[in-house]
Amino acid sequence: MRVALYSRVSTDEQKQGGTIESQIKELENFAASRGHTVVETYVDEGWSGSLLNRPALDALRDAAEQRLFEAVLINDVDRLSRDIANLAVVKRDLERKGIEVIFRKLPTEKGPLSDFMVNILGSFAEFERAMITDRTRRGRRYKVQERKLIIGNKPPYGYNYVKKDRDRGIEGHYEIHPEEARIVRMMYEWVANEGLSDRAVVRRLRELGVPARHGPWAWSSVHRVLNNETYVGITYYNKLEVVDGQQPSTRKRKNRYKTTVRRLRSRDQWIPIPLPSHVHIIERDLFDRVQSQRRRNQVFSPRNVKHFYLLRKVRKVCGRCGWAYVGNPCHGHTYYRCGSRAMKLPGEPRCRARDVPARIIEPVVWQAVEDAVQNPDLLIEQVKKLQEGQVAEQASAQVDVDQLRHDLAALDKEEDRILAAYRTNVTSLRQFEKEIGGINQRRSACEALLAKANVNALAIPNESDLIRDITSWGMAARNRLAALTNEQRQEFLGNLVSEIVIHEDHIRLRGVIPGIVDLPRSIVPTSSRGHGHNATHAFEFKLTLAARSRGPVPYRL
Repeated sequence: MRVALYSRVSTDEQKQGGTIESQIKELENFAASRGHTVVETYVDEGWSGSLLNRPALDALRDAAEQRLFEAVLINDVDRLSRDIANLAVVKRDLERKGIEVIFRKLPTEKGPLSDFMVNILGSFAEFERAMITDRTRRGRRYKVQERKLIIGNKPPYGYNYVKKDRDRGIEGHYEIHPEEARIVRMMYEWVANEGLSDRAVVRRLRELGVPARHGPWAWSSVHRVLNNETYVGITYYNKLEVVDGQQPSTRKRKNRYKTTVRRLRSRDQWIPIPLPSHVHIIERDLFDRVQSQRRRNQVFSPRNVKHFYLLRKVRKVCGRCGWAYVGNPCHGHTYYRCGSRAMKLPGEPRCRARDVPARIIEPVVWQAVEDAVQNPDLLIEQVKKLQEGQVAEQASAQVDVDQLRHDLAALDKEEDRILAAYRTNVTSLRQFEKEIGGINQRRSACEALLAKANVNALAIPNESDLIRDITSWGMAARNRLAALTNEQRQEFLGNLVSEIVIHEDHIRLRGVIPGIVDLPRSIVPTSSRGHGHNATHAFEFKLTLAARSRGPVPYRL
C-alpha cells in the first residue's frame, strides 16, 4: 500500500530525550517489512498530544481528502492523541475517507478487539497525561514551597536569571542587571518624589531615550515595574491561574495551546519566595510610598475631572499635612479639598484643613500673578530676596564640599597606609580585607554626599541678567493676558506657578520665571520668541485669603 507516516513529540518529551528521528526510523522499518511504499511523512515536533489543531495533523487530514495514500502508519496511540475524544474524532474522520489507521505497536487485524484496544490505550494515554501534569505541578510546588527555589522563568526588568547548573551545584537564581536596576530606582524616585503617574513615567523614559528590553516603553511595562515586589526582596509563585478564554484567538498562525487567559489568584494562594539581600533593588519604605502615590494619582487623575479648575495644573499642597489639594464639587459649587480628606485612606490620619472655595482662591492667585506681570519690580524684589537666601545656602554647601574633599583625601592616605602594612606582612589578609572594606564604604558615602553638595552649589545669575530676563518676560506676556481664555490661563499658571501651599488664612505662591523661549506659544508673541535668556528665576508670594463667608479681598504681599 501507499502509506503516510505520522509522528509527534511534545516539548516535555523532548526534554526527556524523546526524538522524532527514532520514531520515523521505526515506522520506516515497519513499512519496509510489510512491503508498503512511503509517500509522505508528517511530523509535529514540540506539540502537545492534548491538542487537535496541530499543523502536520491538519495537513495529513487534508491529504487524506485527496486520497494521496491508502493508510497512515503511527507508532502508538498516544502519538496520535492523548485525548480520548480527539482520538476518536481523527480516527473516524480518516476511516470515513477510506484511509486505514495502523498503529505499529498494536495488532493489525481489524475487528471489535482492535477498536477496543485502541480505546483502552487512548484512555490510558489521557490518564498518563493527567498524571504527568499533576506530578509536574506538585514537583514545582514542592521546590518553591519547601526549598524556596525560583523555578525557571522570565526575570522581571532589572534582573537576569541564572539557570541551574548541576555540575557546579548551583540552583536557578536572580542576579541584578546594573543598568536596568538603575532605571528601576529612577522610576520609583520619580513617582515618590515628583508624584508622576505611570503614563508620565512612560513619557519621561521615552524623552530621555531610555531603552526597554523589547521595543519602546509602554504603560503595561511601566505598570509591571512599579507593581512588582521582587525589587524589595520577595517574589511570588502561583500568582496566576490559566482559564479557558471566552473569545477565539485572533492570531494569524495556529496556536500551539488552547485559547486561554491568565487570571490573578486571590493573594492567600500566592507562595512567597524571599530573595537574598544582595539582590534587593529598592527599600520597602520607598515601595510603599510609591504605591500610596499611585493610588492618589489614580483617584485624582485629570481623566476624572468633570469641572473646570483654574489651578488644576499647579501643584497645591496642604499647609497642615503636606497632601495635595484636589478639586472637589459640592452642590453646584467647586472647592479645593485636602487629598487626605478626599481619599480617606485606611491607616492614615485624616487632615482637619477646611475646604477652600474656588471663587475665593482662584481670583486671588490670578490677580496676584496679573499684577506681578504688570509690575515686574514686584517679581524682581521677590527673586532678590530668595537669592540672598540661596547665597547663604551656597556658602554653606561650599563648606560641605571642601570638607568632603578633605575627607576623601584622608581616606586615600589611610588606604595607602593599610596597603603598605599588608605588603610588609604587618597585617594579615583577613585584617587587610576588613579595613579596606570599611574604607570603601566610607568613600562611597562621602562621594554620594559630595555629589549632592555639588548640586546645591550651582551658580546664581547676576543682578543685571536677573533684571533683563524678568523685564523681557513681563513685556512679552503683559499684552496677552487680558485676551487669554480660561484654558490658556490654566496653562499659563501651570508654566509659571510651581507650587501653592494653602494655610487657613493665607497661601504661599511659589513659582519660576522661565526664559522667553520656554513660555507657552499662547503667551509669547511670535516676534519675541528666540530672544532673551533661558535662565529661570524663583519667586515666592504670601497672599491673604478672605474669610469663608465673604467674597475675595485684595491680596497682601
